[in-house]
Amino acid sequence: MKNIDYRVWFRTFSLVNKIFQENGIDHVFIKMLLNPFHMRDVDVLIPKLSDEKLAIELLKKAGFRPYRAGRLLNPWKIICEGEHISHLSVDIHPTAEWNRTIVGDGVEIAARKIVAEVGKTKAFLPAPEDSFYLIATHAFYQHMTISRPEVQNGITLLSTPNFSWDLLRGVAERYGTAESIYAFLLAINLERPGLVGKSILNAFSRGSPGALVGRWFENTEKKFPLIVPKWLGCVFPSYNHTKTLIGKVTPKDLVFDFLSHYMRFVGERGALV
Repeated sequence: MKNIDYRVWFRTFSLVNKIFQENGIDHVFIKMLLNPFHMRDVDVLIPKLSDEKLAIELLKKAGFRPYRAGRLLNPWKIICEGEHISHLSVDIHPTAEWNRTIVGDGVEIAARKIVAEVGKTKAFLPAPEDSFYLIATHAFYQHMTISRPEVQNGITLLSTPNFSWDLLRGVAERYGTAESIYAFLLAINLERPGLVGKSILNAFSRGSPGALVGRWFENTEKKFPLIVPKWLGCVFPSYNHTKTLIGKVTPKDLVFDFLSHYMRFVGERGALV
């Protein structure tokens, strides 16, 4: 992921933050790689459709150009290009999903949000556990690449007082994403050996998902970025992850979740090894 200058990113971020807060839009900024800084756009989760519609109109008035992210993606995943503001885009997510791979509940994440200082401005960010979870699942399922900046930001989040492993494990078990968290924790121990203890690793490594991640990590080259093979990041989750959603989402969303793994399989990301 190509990094950009912090000052350029902050100008766009602070503008969006101000617009949303002044107009009472329920939102939370996600995938924030701030410590160390490594960003290329502004991602924001807006779980209420009425708020999202208002946000899009306000961004249009501010000079952004909105368009739908793609025909096969969530119809309300909107990218607002800031071509007259900066070279950055504002990506609006209606829920917690990557390419229609559903990894969480946007309403719950927004409800747990915290107020944090970004630069010299206050903004709504996910709870540390949610931030950690979203970064880890995005790396594993979306890009199938775990980078050093993502891991370093994960380490920063783990240092948060009273970080709740129970909350993180509960969400991962509910959405069948434990293998992505386990892979991310192994990557953290690669960067900072022994930081994550065996009891925590064991909690996320149960069953065949953990065994497959362990096999991959044992055989992969131990340097960043870590490339998640497509059999692990696409094919296996299409069964293991998708089945956990049965009865929790609509049949249509279930089908899209299943197909999203194979959309990535035929894409450019990941490795066939």
